[in-house]
Amino acid sequence: MSTKHSLARLAFLLILLLTSCLNEPSHTIETATETSENVATQSPLDEPPDATELATDPTLTPVSTQQPSTIIDSHTIDGVTLTLDWVLVDARRVSFGYTIQGLPHIAEATELFGEIQLYEKSGVGELHWNGHSSIERTKEAPETLVGSWSSVFARPFTQPTGDFNLDIVLGDDQEIYDINYAIASFPFPVDATPYPPHVFPPKLPDHKIGTFHFEFQSQVFPLTSLSPGKSSTSNQIQMTLEKMDITTSFSVVTLCYSKPSSNDWMVSRATLLAGGQETQNNSYSLIFDADYGGYMGAYPQPDGFLPPQDGRCVELEFLSGHGNHPGNVNLMIPSLEQSMPEVIPDSELAVAREKLLAQGIDIDWRVEVFAGGGGGAGPVYNHLPAGMTETEAFQRFIEALGYIYPGAWEFTVNIEP
Repeated sequence: MSTKHSLARLAFLLILLLTSCLNEPSHTIETATETSENVATQSPLDEPPDATELATDPTLTPVSTQQPSTIIDSHTIDGVTLTLDWVLVDARRVSFGYTIQGLPHIAEATELFGEIQLYEKSGVGELHWNGHSSIERTKEAPETLVGSWSSVFARPFTQPTGDFNLDIVLGDDQEIYDINYAIASFPFPVDATPYPPHVFPPKLPDHKIGTFHFEFQSQVFPLTSLSPGKSSTSNQIQMTLEKMDITTSFSVVTLCYSKPSSNDWMVSRATLLAGGQETQNNSYSLIFDADYGGYMGAYPQPDGFLPPQDGRCVELEFLSGHGNHPGNVNLMIPSLEQSMPEVIPDSELAVAREKLLAQGIDIDWRVEVFAGGGGGAGPVYNHLPAGMTETEAFQRFIEALGYIYPGAWEFTVNIEP
């Protein structure tokens, strides 16, 4: 209920994840990425960064080598140099960029192995994940790697400055290929083919290089908290933007809405346009649902939170913010999406299949039950029209099942950082 995906959707995503780990190089599967608009180069205690001065190729990930940098520190271990290029800290998120030189160029490697640990020294700024990690080879020198990483504060960090310890471990001592020990994945082409079963790409690096330790102090850019209370009605469903918390690189919105039925109707593919950057939500949390027990958010229940008598309230996080620029922030929710049940009735599958065949799409739904217990379910793509990806086909599949309720709902909020 409180998670974005059902068992079936998780199985589908697992297929995609395994494919990404075993394909030729090209994230990295992310719901959002940073760009120059919200990753501003910052020396400790600098003035707020002007994001418009950091123009990069928009087709690249946030680790574009065209992005200017102020080197904070650099260390070399066994001929491998790791440079901390920039840092950005605001009340909700810590981000940094780095460059690695001295590793061999292994084009077949799909992951950078190692570990990143970041701590705020006072202990007030507790960090948890919900961030991002990306890595890519530079065009000019493929053996040079440029990456970015971020983590989100568990609660708003309201200190004016923050002191941090950062340890980046390159490589590991594991003999097996385990992506749990990977820092990030290299981009890969959508048409890449998987390795054969039990065959894995080479590891990069193939052994533990060491731990690169950095300490830095940074200004913390503040949080702007608004209660717009704006409503939008579409297709007989009213949705209200109850709250928006936004920083230079992070946004959280609270939405309350009526539902088409008593089923588990989630917000589908929300898009935020802020600071010149368009991103989709990085996370989804259920706060309240009248059909599933009422309040489900953080405890104790916040003062002033007045849930609707019926319907649902959710919280969405975005890895983008205002970029220290005043102006309008636009939020758009194109549709609601019903979570995939563990078992889809045969009658619904038959209706969906007939609709899809008329579009030239042939998809079966396979349920696997394992001998030792448990199991899973997922789509089997028998035939797709030329040029259609499996991701697009799956979207058509859930639409044919009637699990999409179209909108759209749009909100505009003026921000003065």
